[in-house]
Amino acid sequence: MKPTFKFVYRPYGRIFIQDSIAWSVKRLPAPAKLSGTHLLWRARTPDFAFPCMVALGRMKTAFSAALAISIRLLVAQTPVGPTDSPTVPKLTGVNPEILNLVIQDQWDRGTDMFGGRQVKPLESLNLEEVGKNDEQRHAAVRKLLADGKIRSGQDYEFAALIFQHSGKSADLILAHTLAVTAVGKGSGSAKWLAAATFDRYLGSVNQPQVFGTQFGYGPDRPWSMDPYDRTALADSIRAIWCVIPLAEQERILKDARDGKPLGSTGIPGCN
Repeated sequence: MKPTFKFVYRPYGRIFIQDSIAWSVKRLPAPAKLSGTHLLWRARTPDFAFPCMVALGRMKTAFSAALAISIRLLVAQTPVGPTDSPTVPKLTGVNPEILNLVIQDQWDRGTDMFGGRQVKPLESLNLEEVGKNDEQRHAAVRKLLADGKIRSGQDYEFAALIFQHSGKSADLILAHTLAVTAVGKGSGSAKWLAAATFDRYLGSVNQPQVFGTQFGYGPDRPWSMDPYDRTALADSIRAIWCVIPLAEQERILKDARDGKPLGSTGIPGCN
């Protein structure tokens, strides 16, 4: 039997992504020291342990200019609802249906996506319910795609964000395709997401990552980026997709093994 190995991915801009879990889950006995508030989960699937880190650290990276407005400005312009209601901003050029779906995607994970607040303890999340809701959101996004209602770069970016919450290879390659499409339509903030979803897809089919966006550890092994084909891509290509160079990745890995907070693999301000 292959050893259980949990991949980890980093916060996406100022929106902190949380993976859903629809399979069996249990807490790791001794989580590493991570920045901010992190909850580590280990999930098992028939083929691999897919990325399932809930990362809610300090918001340090500026929200991409491609979204045309920072989270801080959004919060200032958008009335913050009660704790039982997510913040809904007014974004031009975004289909309200996909906006609502991505807001609910994060709300299910205890995060007010555009309000910058955690609304419920992560330990209280009903992961089985979240997984069922993810399936419903996937179906809703597929219908929007089929009906031609996903049009703008931001629409595609939010759709990619929703589909990456899956342990299925087909969903992950779709998430990657949607992120690449978002970049092609001018949403540069989706570049890192495109790289990360590709790495995650490769992991889902038991192939090594190539960009270097995934970190993980298991009960019987320290923090690692393996399997990782470090020679597959040049740093110049990583930079195009807003991923830090290999040397910086190795520094982050060393720091994590030394018990320091796990850093981001995204290039700040890149879009």
